[in-house]
Amino acid sequence: KSRRSELDISERLKADLMDAGFDPKETLIVDGKERPRFTFITWGMHEALNGFEYCETVILCGLLHRANLDIAAAIRGQTADLAAPTPHSLIDKVLRSELAHCLYQAGSRGSCRRVNNGKANAMRLFFILPDTGLKTILEPVMPRVQWSFQDPVYMKKATADRVMLTIRARILEALQGLPEGVQKVSSVQLKRLMSFETGEAAKRSFSNAVDSLNLAVHGWRGEGRSLVRGANAYGLI
Repeated sequence: KSRRSELDISERLKADLMDAGFDPKETLIVDGKERPRFTFITWGMHEALNGFEYCETVILCGLLHRANLDIAAAIRGQTADLAAPTPHSLIDKVLRSELAHCLYQAGSRGSCRRVNNGKANAMRLFFILPDTGLKTILEPVMPRVQWSFQDPVYMKKATADRVMLTIRARILEALQGLPEGVQKVSSVQLKRLMSFETGEAAKRSFSNAVDSLNLAVHGWRGEGRSLVRGANAYGLI
């Protein structure tokens, strides 16, 4: 998104705070200095920025994503070989690494940036992302972090339901297990791979789960009743 849209979001957040009875301009005293209770920064300011170490709660409104085409181009550019292979597995690996990098850097603006006796200060970090796999990537650089996964509150019950989340996880697992040479898979084939239940209710649950997924994030896109690898759409395979 543009910087303009990010600024619009911060203004809307401030308005929501006021509606909830909070003053966005409220200040507090930290280490003898007056500091704003609420601070807002945008992507692009999530690295090498000091001055917010007193913040014990950091909330990320989404995560900065790089497009699959951008990542594929960067891979080929960095290998100095425009014909270098950029399979989906490699693009997905780099994409998730970039997401983890943004999460780690943005979160590190807060109080965990301060270290006492070799340990980072306590901090709460909230972010919204359908991919729970970042936990595995971040654990080596964020050891002993306590993770919790919250059910969404303001989404349709069918999406928030544990059954829906399980079906979505099964779909992603089946897609990730497909050989690199498989560029397209029908919903029938996918359900067969998942050993998915039959019946009208099961069909609706499967369709709702697919619709609720941000397929592009996982390297796929919908095409009728089939799913196609996203990189294939750019002629990268």
